[in-house]
Amino acid sequence: MINMKKLKLLLVVILLQGCGEKPLPPQAEKTGTAEEIIVKSACLACHQDGNQMQVPTWGDVAKKYKGNQGAEDFLAGKIPHGGAGSWGTMEMPPFVDLTKAEVRVVVQGILATPVN
Repeated sequence: MINMKKLKLLLVVILLQGCGEKPLPPQAEKTGTAEEIIVKSACLACHQDGNQMQVPTWGDVAKKYKGNQGAEDFLAGKIPHGGAGSWGTMEMPPFVDLTKAEVRVVVQGILATPVN
């Protein structure tokens, strides 16, 4: 006879493993400076001054969202999932390898970029 509690637990574990995102306890999340994370994630392959891909620089993003109370949460949700539409049709790939803490550090660094 199958124990239903064990079966449900097993199904939950299988589902969580299949999602691709393995949540880490807060103390296990690694971060660095915004610059270190940006370099590690190859963000500058597209997001740099003088790029030919028509994607925003950090200054462009900081200027667009300056004073927007929900900007940090919005951008922190956008980076892991990627997408297009905010800056045209060029699609940003999802950055699923970044932890939530790393995404927050990057967003805070971008929003702290000086704007004219």
